[in-house]
Formats: sequence, structure tokens, C-alpha cells
Amino acid sequence: MYKFFISVIFIFFYNITILNAQDISSKELYIKYLSYPKIVYTQQRFKVNIEAIILTNPDKYNSLITTFEGEKNIIILDDNIVWQKHLNNRYTTQIHFKAQDKQFVLPTIKLSLYNDEDEVKSISLPPVDIIFRKVAIKQERFSKIIADDLMVKNVKVSQYDNKMLMVVANIRAKNSNLEEFHINTIEDQGIKDIQDDGEFQEIFYYMIVPNHLKNINFDYYNPTTESLTNVVLPINLEEDLISTQFDINPHDNDFIFYKKMFYLMLFLIFLLVFVRTKYKLSLLLALIFLVLLGLLMIPNKTINLKPGINVYVLPTKTSTIFRIIKKDTKVEILYQNKNFIKVLFPNKNIGWIKKDVSKS
Repeated sequence: MYKFFISVIFIFFYNITILNAQDISSKELYIKYLSYPKIVYTQQRFKVNIEAIILTNPDKYNSLITTFEGEKNIIILDDNIVWQKHLNNRYTTQIHFKAQDKQFVLPTIKLSLYNDEDEVKSISLPPVDIIFRKVAIKQERFSKIIADDLMVKNVKVSQYDNKMLMVVANIRAKNSNLEEFHINTIEDQGIKDIQDDGEFQEIFYYMIVPNHLKNINFDYYNPTTESLTNVVLPINLEEDLISTQFDINPHDNDFIFYKKMFYLMLFLIFLLVFVRTKYKLSLLLALIFLVLLGLLMIPNKTINLKPGINVYVLPTKTSTIFRIIKKDTKVEILYQNKNFIKVLFPNKNIGWIKKDVSKS
């Protein structure tokens, strides 16, 4: 009797094992989460890593299609999901999301095998629960940025008008939402350019601030350390002009250089033709290009500016004052119109002065 019961139990478990093995072997498509964050914060970008195992005969399908359904209060950042193939029929992918202000629900992720337009097989991955938290709700300095790391690569400060400065900061961050960047205490601000490669983001951000401000303070939240990190942007005004005035000395630019070389080459060619043929027209042309070359070689006229003269950004009565001359300064004259003279300073800055003050 004892042996009989042992035999029955053995046969029962053996059959269960066989059935399970048959069930597993008959399934051709598996999918699971490899990793995902446990906590996500307001407006945070985050990613999930997914693995799929495809045992279906490759001859039966030619594409993998990923679709989503049932998501709430969340943005799917990837337009096209690409699966990377590994050994043993294993595939992996990353999907990037952005949490909204309200508590969110991840989508159900469906992976389908297609043969042209016909679906061969599919499998769905139900959403996992991720804790949602708001961060720094009442923090005045919080910039809305959530990032694993953030660095300020460069800060450029220039005169915007008589009372305001333009600050342009080049900021780079890892796993961040830099597109949300905002300083609560600044009225006029915005993104000039943004670059995004998935893991890293980089922006050029402009801010118009009063000229008495010495620095700009803001905080970002680091989910790795679970703390706010303070960043200080120093405001050091350089003697520079706003973007409309990045001129160069016309006697130094590349176009004039090539023009000089062109005239010199033509002068030498026609001179050589004259030496060999004694053709007088060749000599005349050579002399013309020599004169043109000589005109380009004439240096700019110079004038001395006295202390107290205003230098403007543009040749208009309402233009911003770029600088006020503090000591006798010798400048080159680049161009003149009816009321203004464009001048080049020794430090290569360019500005406009009123024509009448240049005579005093």
C-alpha cells in the first residue's frame, strides 16, 4: 500500500511537470520589465527597460511593432520604439516617459510580430505601479528641473538696454527635463536652443535681468540623492555687443583677403602677358588691378575720442548706449552715414558715435 501511494504521487507530479513543460515550450513570445524607477516626480523624465524573448520562426515575421494603451497623465517621449537583438532570441528596448502634474498610470505595452500587414503573434505587458511625488512645491528657487546631474558650461552676459542685461547660459544635464527650465524671479526668459540625445540634454537659455544683479540662483532636484542642489550663475558684464553688432574690421575679414589675392593674381597675370607679348592693353589692365589692390591696402582713417562721448549699439537716436568713453581713445573709422560714424576700438569691439561729437 505504501509503495502504491508513492507511485500515484510520482505519476501525478510527473504529469504536471510534463504538462508545464509542454505549455512553456509551446509559448513563443515572452516580455518583462528589466528595470524601472520606484519613485517619479512631477514633470520628471524617466525610462523603463524591457526584455522580450521571441521563439517564433523568423521566417514567419519581418517586423516588431510596439503599441500603447490605457496610459493616464503621462507623455510617451519615443515616437519609434526600436528593439535591439541579442543572442538566444533575446530583444531589449528602452522607452522614455514624462510624468505629468497628476498621478499617472503607465500604459499597457503591446509587442506584436508582423509579416507585412498581417499580425502573426502578440503579447501585452501590464503596467507596473510607480510611486508619484511632487517636489519643492513651495520653493521659490526651484527651477522645475529634475536631473541626475547638471552643469553650467558657460555664461555670456551682454548689455540689453540702458537698464537691463541679457544673460545666456549654456546648461547640460543628465536624465533631465531641461525643456521645463524656469526661474520664478525673472520676467523675460526662454530657450534659445535645445539638444536632446535621450540621456543628455543641453540648452542655451536667455534671461533679461536688471544691470545691478550680481548673480542668478536656482535649485534643481536630484532624484539620486533625493535632495535639492543649488546652482549660481555669476553675472559679469563683458564689453561686448548684442548679436546684431558682431561686426569685424572690413580690412581684416576673409572676403577682403581673398579680394586682395584675386587682384594681385590678375595684376601678375596681365603683367606677365605684357612682358611676353608687349600688348599694351595687358599693361593697362595690370595697372588697373594694381590700383584696386592699392586702394584695398589703404588703412582706415582714425580719430581720437574724448572722455564723455557715448558709443551706441545702432546708428539711431533711441539706440542703447554701449559704453561711455572714459579716456582719450584712438579708433578706426569703418563707415559713415548722415548722422553717425561706425568705429572700431583697439579691443576689436564695434560701435557707433554721433558725427557731431567726433568733431569736438
